[in-house]
Amino acid sequence: MNASIAGLRCFQTVTCYQAVVNNLEDAHEMLDTAISTTLKESKPVYISISCNLAAIPYPTFSREPVPFSLSPKLSNQMGLEAVVEAAADFHGNMSV
Repeated sequence: MNASIAGLRCFQTVTCYQAVVNNLEDAHEMLDTAISTTLKESKPVYISISCNLAAIPYPTFSREPVPFSLSPKLSNQMGLEAVVEAAADFHGNMSV
């Protein structure tokens, strides 16, 4: 069994996305998807990059930063207030 496949299976239960980069043609898309998924889900991702890719020059890789943005997370203000109130009531009613 391929080591990267075994590594992928090992991390499937604790990650929200797994990227195994074996060629440069789809590396950008896989890495962008992994990064955006981990930021949106607030969970870890697994990224494996084949060791033979690091030294290969590729024309689309540049030193310029890639523009990236995510929509801000919205919170449920009423739910938050209800939880805080319930926790305060619970702790206020505890006997020592």
